[in-house]
Amino acid sequence: MMFGQLTQRESIRDIITCLRVQDNKIYHLGIKKLVSHSTLTRANENRDWRIYADFAKYLIQLVRPLYQNENDFDLD
Repeated sequence: MMFGQLTQRESIRDIITCLRVQDNKIYHLGIKKLVSHSTLTRANENRDWRIYADFAKYLIQLVRPLYQNENDFDLD
């Protein structure tokens, strides 16, 4: 699911399609084999959304200093 967020995928089907196109390179992401649509759907149903919210907050805090001098970019 993080791959989907980071690559701005709009749906689970979109994530699967993107992974299949890059199937010979996904081992670099730590993915050992292609993930099926049903497996990803099941994992998404069982995972608490707050995990992603907390991780997003962490990433925002991490990069905020990089953009402290930018006038047009507001992270709040």
